[in-house]
Amino acid sequence: MSSELPIWLAGDGQFDSPGFCAKYCTYSVMDICSGKIVDFKLVQKGQIKGDLERQACEKLLTELKNVYDCVIVLLLTDRHKGIRKYIRTQHSKITHEFDIWHLSKSLMKRFKPLEKKYPDAFLWKSSINNHLWWSVQTCEGNGKLLVDKFISVLYHISNKHEWVEDANKNQCQHEKLTENEIRSKLWLNEDSESYYALKKIIMSKDLLKDLDHAKNFVHTGRLESYHNLRLKYMPKRIHLKYKGMHMRKNYDCHFRP
Repeated sequence: MSSELPIWLAGDGQFDSPGFCAKYCTYSVMDICSGKIVDFKLVQKGQIKGDLERQACEKLLTELKNVYDCVIVLLLTDRHKGIRKYIRTQHSKITHEFDIWHLSKSLMKRFKPLEKKYPDAFLWKSSINNHLWWSVQTCEGNGKLLVDKFISVLYHISNKHEWVEDANKNQCQHEKLTENEIRSKLWLNEDSESYYALKKIIMSKDLLKDLDHAKNFVHTGRLESYHNLRLKYMPKRIHLKYKGMHMRKNYDCHFRP
């Protein structure tokens, strides 16, 4: 396999057992456009040093670029810190994207501590999460626009739907709210502790930094579905030797629907 055309890949690792006792990690990459599995790399604990998932990803990318001359323009992964650093330092020309589903899941976890102390703020969690998805979907690949759209929800939750920022007039993109809709919402006062608690989450530096890696609105859904299919041939509760793991992995690559 070789390609002179630029390709977008989705990558994800799967371990042979749950928890921290995994012996094997299989890292697979899928062509985002076609949905086809491009290649995989199986690594075994004890044969390599360091994090299994990062090592498998490194070996696979090196092989794709140096052996098969693949021109990888974009790589979509979860937010694995080791892979993140590796792409940033060793493959800086590759656009590294994060799965929006993982970002959304992380955001929802941040809201959990608000449930008891700031229940009025906690009620906004689903609306803010939906706003995150809308922001990613409509930013047209512009990271700054994505961040601006996302943090604009701070105006909405305080019942401000038109505002001026940097001498520019802005407004919410939803239709004008009716009187009943306005009365039914539990709006937050900008001076309240509940509002500040939400603002602290929405404006957190690490979240806004990660958002820039989601501007192309791609996700690993099809790759994760493939991993679920793999469990038919490589169940996590059954121990297999390296050759057996590799053979079964080859089998499910060729015979997936």
